[in-house]
Amino acid sequence: MLDTNRARTVRRLTWIMRAGLLIGATSLIASLWPAQGADAAFRPGVAAPAFPERPWPRMAIDAGHNNLHTAGGRYAPFARLMERDGFRVQASEGRITPEALRNVKVFVTANALGYKGMAQQLANIAGLERIVRFDVDAFEAEEIATLAAWVSEGGSAWIVADHSPAADASRKLAAAFGVTMTTWWAEDEQHADPETRNPATIVFSREDGRLADHPILNGRDDSERIDRVMTFTGTALQPGPAGRALLPLSATAREYPFRVSREAQGRSAAGLAQAVALEYGKGRVVVMGEAAALTAQRIQPPGAAPYLMGINRPGTNNQQFALNIAHWLMRLM
Repeated sequence: MLDTNRARTVRRLTWIMRAGLLIGATSLIASLWPAQGADAAFRPGVAAPAFPERPWPRMAIDAGHNNLHTAGGRYAPFARLMERDGFRVQASEGRITPEALRNVKVFVTANALGYKGMAQQLANIAGLERIVRFDVDAFEAEEIATLAAWVSEGGSAWIVADHSPAADASRKLAAAFGVTMTTWWAEDEQHADPETRNPATIVFSREDGRLADHPILNGRDDSERIDRVMTFTGTALQPGPAGRALLPLSATAREYPFRVSREAQGRSAAGLAQAVALEYGKGRVVVMGEAAALTAQRIQPPGAAPYLMGINRPGTNNQQFALNIAHWLMRLM
């Protein structure tokens, strides 16, 4: 065991050094990138918390796999929302083990990268994604087996990963539950955010028939009914035989291998989705192909007005959508 741990440490240090080489090459590009982070001013309100009294259910948010989104970072607004609903939110700092899952009701992982994923992310920012391709995987086989066994015995997992390299890093974890992450960039020009017309920012509405008939979207009463959800640049999911598509992509949706791709490189994303729910043994799983929809972020382009992304976005039901997912995972629905 000692030799195995030493070998794992050496591999991680090697990838840290390689990532460090990319940092210097990307520092200037990163400094010019639009500032994006958690919306510190956003204060979510929950009129009727689902868990107002003890015992408060524990929700563990992954911070042990070089996650881009953690309870102390970009998922801080998500964590606050869950706390307002009555969850006892804690960070899961290490590997997925039976001990880490003890007394936890819902395990959340959002945009895990691993060490190779960190390097790939830097390469992507530098515009080198076509020539620098790492074999990205954030979770070890033993961790995946541990989480699957825990869910099968009644736990609930919430797996969130958007476009490459995050989807690459979580694809094996999602596949353990029968959900395929394509890892490509999903777009739908016909259903884009009307404010920006960015085809990667997709609107799912009940009005156009693109919200599934599912307890998560119907809610426990009319006050929890979901009519409009917006996603902010993610990947597409194949639900698999046990999965139910919550946010099905339309017949006009497309997906591309890179952020900037030629049209000829794209392919249809019809029949795929950006959110999937499923039963797994005695437990439940929700897989999201986009991370920003569940938190509150503010992006500040140079010289332009801020752009709000997620549960802070006016005119959407993203906040209630996040709460409904949590309630379904807790079997309140």
